[in-house]
Amino acid sequence: MMEILFYGGVPYGFGFLQYIFEKEGVFWKELCYDENNPEHVANCKVQESGLVCESNLTSTPCLRSEAEFNSIYTYFLLTSSITPLILSEILNKYGLFIFRLLSATFTTAGLVTLCFYESNPYLLWVSWQLLGVSAVSPIYSNIRELCPLFPAIKSLSLGLINGFFDASGGMYLVFKLIYDSSPSVSVPTMITVYTAGSSLLWIKSFFFSPRYFITGDKTNSVFKESFIGSVCKKHVDINPGKEDENNQKEEPPTLMEYKKSLLSLNFLTFLLYSIFLTIRTNSFPIWCLPWLKWTFREYPEERRDQLVSQNMDIYGIMYFASILLCPIPGMVTKWIQKCSSRKDSSEEEDEKKGEYYSLLVFLGFAAVACTALSAQMCMTGSQPNATSAVIEFSMIRTIFYITRGVYVFQFFPESHFGFLYAIISVVVGTLQFIIDPLFKLIQNNGEVDFIPVSAAMAVACGLCLLQPLYNWCIRDAYITTNRRTKKEEEEITSM
Repeated sequence: MMEILFYGGVPYGFGFLQYIFEKEGVFWKELCYDENNPEHVANCKVQESGLVCESNLTSTPCLRSEAEFNSIYTYFLLTSSITPLILSEILNKYGLFIFRLLSATFTTAGLVTLCFYESNPYLLWVSWQLLGVSAVSPIYSNIRELCPLFPAIKSLSLGLINGFFDASGGMYLVFKLIYDSSPSVSVPTMITVYTAGSSLLWIKSFFFSPRYFITGDKTNSVFKESFIGSVCKKHVDINPGKEDENNQKEEPPTLMEYKKSLLSLNFLTFLLYSIFLTIRTNSFPIWCLPWLKWTFREYPEERRDQLVSQNMDIYGIMYFASILLCPIPGMVTKWIQKCSSRKDSSEEEDEKKGEYYSLLVFLGFAAVACTALSAQMCMTGSQPNATSAVIEFSMIRTIFYITRGVYVFQFFPESHFGFLYAIISVVVGTLQFIIDPLFKLIQNNGEVDFIPVSAAMAVACGLCLLQPLYNWCIRDAYITTNRRTKKEEEEITSM
C-alpha cells in the first residue's frame, strides 16, 4: 500500500504543483510577458541569462499560463486513459513482473524529467505524459495480485487499493506546505528527493511481487514468488526443469469473450455513466485553483489569497481522508448483507445481495454528489460553500473510483478486468479533451464565469441516476443463484 500511496495516483494532484509553479513564475516569461505593457517593461531586464523580472510580477499568472497548465493536465488524462489498454494486455500475457518493470520505468523517467523544469518549463509536458503512461498501473497490478490472495476480504482489498490510490494525489500537498513554510528548501530539491524515493517501485518489483498470477498454493511467501526469489529457487530446486505450479501463466481471454462483455448492455450503460462522472471528477482538480480565485474575486487581494491557500490546503488534506473512507464500501456491504438476509436464502445469495445493493447505493451517491458539486460551483463569495465543495469532492472521488472498479470486477470475469477497465479509461480519456475547451469557455476572454459550464455538468450528472435505476430493474438476474444452468450464466454475462 505504501507503493500506491507514494507513487500511485500522485500526478492527479497536479493542482498543488501548479500553485507552486505559478508562484515561481513558470511559463510567465514565455506566455505572460508583454513588451507593450509598461509595468512589464519597467520590472523586467534583459540579461545574458535571459529575461529577468521582479518576483512580485511573475508570481501572478495570466490567462495564457493558466490555460497552459490546464492543457498539460488534460493531455495527461488522455495518456493515463489510453495506455492501460496496452498495459493490461501486457499484464495478461507476460505477468506482473514485466508489467511492474514497465510501469516503474515510466514513473522514474517522468520524475527525472520533472527535475529539470527550471531549464525549460515545457519539460512539464514531457514529464506528465511519461507519468500518465503508468498513472493507473498500481490499480491493475494490485487488484490482480491481492484479490486472489485474499478472497475472503475482496471488497476490503478493492476499497483499500482505490482509497490509497486516491490519497496519493495529496502527496504534492506536502510540497506546497513545505514551500509555504520553509523558503530555504527549494522546489528542485524537493523534487529530486522525491524522485530518488521511486527506488521503492524497483525494490517491490524485484523482491516483493509475484512474477505471474498465483493460481495454485497461496501459502508461499511473496519473496519466493518474486523475480529474485524465483532465480534463487532455481539454484536450489531438486528438479530445475519442473516449473512451479504456482507460477503458471493464466491463459488470456479470447477476442470473442472480450466482445461478449464489451457489447453487453450492462457494460455500455455503465460506460455512459462513467463518461459523465469521470469528466466531472477529473476536471475539478485542475479547475479547483482558478475556481477558488473566481469565487473569492470580490474579497481584498490579501484576504482572497489567504482563503485560496487555506482551501487548497483543506483540499489536499482531504486526499488523505480517502484512506479512512476506503473501508466504508466493505462495511456498507456487510451491513446490507445482514439486513437483507432471509432464512430461506442461501449464504451465497445473501452475499450477492450485499454486494449488489451496496453497489447500487454508491452508484446513486456518486451521481447525486457530482450533481450537488456542480451546483455548488455556480455559487460565488461563500466561504462555507467553497470549503464544503473541496471536502465533498474528496468523498466523491474516493467512492466513485472504488465503485467503478468494483462494478467491473463484480459483473464481468476477473480476467477481463484490466481490458474492460482500460476500455472505459480510453473512451473517457478521449472525451476528456472537452475539459480544455470547456476551461477556455469558462475563461471567456478574461471575463471568467464558471456558472454556464457548471450548470450543464449538474444536468449531465443528474441523468446518471438512470444507471442505478437500470441495475435495480435487472437485480434478480444477478442475485438469484439457485439451480442456475450454464446457459443462464452466459445470458447473465451478456446483459
